[in-house]
Amino acid sequence: MKIKDAFHVSDGKRIVAEEAYKHKGNMPFVAAQTANEGIIRYSDENWLKGFQKMGESVIVRKPCITWTKNGYAGTLFYRDYPFYPGDDCGVLVPREEFRDRVNMKWFVFAMQDYIKSFTTSKGTQGKLFKEQMSEIDIVLPEKHVQDAMLVQYERIDEIRSKAVELKKIIEETISSAPAHQTQAYSIQIKDAFSIEGGNSGLTEEVVYNHKPKGGSNGIRVYSAASRINSTIWHIDKAATSSSMSLKTFAGPAVIVARKGLAGKAQYIDDKEFATNDNVYVITLKDTYSEDIDLNWFSLVCEHYAQPCISSKDFNGTLCKEQFLLCNIACPSLSEQRETVKIYTRLFKMYYKLLNILAVIDNDTKNRNVFKSLISDLAPLA
Repeated sequence: MKIKDAFHVSDGKRIVAEEAYKHKGNMPFVAAQTANEGIIRYSDENWLKGFQKMGESVIVRKPCITWTKNGYAGTLFYRDYPFYPGDDCGVLVPREEFRDRVNMKWFVFAMQDYIKSFTTSKGTQGKLFKEQMSEIDIVLPEKHVQDAMLVQYERIDEIRSKAVELKKIIEETISSAPAHQTQAYSIQIKDAFSIEGGNSGLTEEVVYNHKPKGGSNGIRVYSAASRINSTIWHIDKAATSSSMSLKTFAGPAVIVARKGLAGKAQYIDDKEFATNDNVYVITLKDTYSEDIDLNWFSLVCEHYAQPCISSKDFNGTLCKEQFLLCNIACPSLSEQRETVKIYTRLFKMYYKLLNILAVIDNDTKNRNVFKSLISDLAPLA
């Protein structure tokens, strides 16, 4: 069957924003944006009652499904409250004979990606008009199968919400310096560390033209530094170009962003690696090898680097000379290592959460998850 066979397909009516702002109230006004479930303002209900299409009020008072007609077109929302749809908001109300045959919450979960596949273009410029939506073919399982599937969808959605919340907490923790510890001594960065710049001619084009030929020739190239993530390429370690002869470094080391994400730091334990000129490479002097854990320093490095950055936006540059003069407060080596253990566990948890979210959010993997659910629920049909 087609969507128009199971639903009344309609859309709303445009209201000039300036007029709407003059009539504020409590009724949700729904447009094509996806943030806040499409609600862009609240207007006076009595005023909205005056807007009609085909002799009927535009206000929707029955439980329904809405879709965004443009922008991120095809995004579905279930609504069980009165609202006013704008002209870029499509509305699906079950026909009388289908009210007890379709679970609208299930429809939103199950059909979201499928409906989006019918948009005229992707991204923020998509279009999905009423005429297109009406002609989309759908298959409706028995109602009790929809209900059972919805339970599974909602469990997955709950897992995703909790994963996103925990991911945010971990990111905030990782992005802040470790809690203050007992200070054993203070030392200037220049006395404990050596700092070198990366390869100034190491562009993406150079990396592309010098891909590893296999075997042991390939080494990693790090660009912007971040505790959580960094751009990594691979290059043949014998690579040279007209403007560069590849300089490599030996881990363990810390890389800190010189510009762009200035001050962001990451611990590197590769035996051999390279960087472009967006980062500095920091290594520990031998005289402090028994006093400072480089991995610990990667966690506190940004705290000391921030005051040495020329500006606080994405165009900031880390002043090396000022950074070298910073005094760092070093707790005992045992405390440093204990901090590293805690943060290592956080990183592992973070990447597990990323994997969970990737399975849920990735289209292909997501479909596989739902296919398995459908397979499990088939005996119920």
